[in-house]
Amino acid sequence: IPIPGLYSTGTVPEGGIDPYYWIAASPYGPLPLAAYVVTSDGFPIPPWVANNSSSRWISRTSNAQADAVGLYTFRTTFDLTGLIPGTAVIVGQWSSDNSAQIWLNGVFTGVGLNFERPFLSLHSFTLSSGFQPGLNTLDFIVNNWNCPNCNHSNPTGLRVLILEATAEPVPEPTTFALLGAGLIALGILARRLRAS
Repeated sequence: IPIPGLYSTGTVPEGGIDPYYWIAASPYGPLPLAAYVVTSDGFPIPPWVANNSSSRWISRTSNAQADAVGLYTFRTTFDLTGLIPGTAVIVGQWSSDNSAQIWLNGVFTGVGLNFERPFLSLHSFTLSSGFQPGLNTLDFIVNNWNCPNCNHSNPTGLRVLILEATAEPVPEPTTFALLGAGLIALGILARRLRAS
């Protein structure tokens, strides 16, 4: 079944505050900052891959023009209560300015964009391990590189498109009871067949 509470970035109109993602840490300090949906009326979109109705870029400001060099932790959370963590899978696409890594519950997933200009397109990712019961934290840690020739225009941003996010539900107690009754019936039938 779908994992509740997990969304793509930029589900609100451009210029608004993303209700599901925030900046948990940045060069501006440890206090959380709102993540704004970036407007597409000029730089940095393009060269950033264009926004669409499925997902949009988020950044520290809606115009994403001049951001400090350093690490930005874009965070979202989701709850797996009632679901089996070992069956959870998230499939999506993402992009960043500049390099970035995906961390799940404080552990690096091995998924990163560690090359020049990843923001020109969306890149696929799949997460299928590292989930825990209850609340889970998904971090996209973006490194805004130094840009000496950018004339004070050095934006940082993140875009995430969740294509699929599912997990199997925890079986109801009645399911276990029915399974147990079925196994007992099979055992009795096997015993009778052996006896005859």
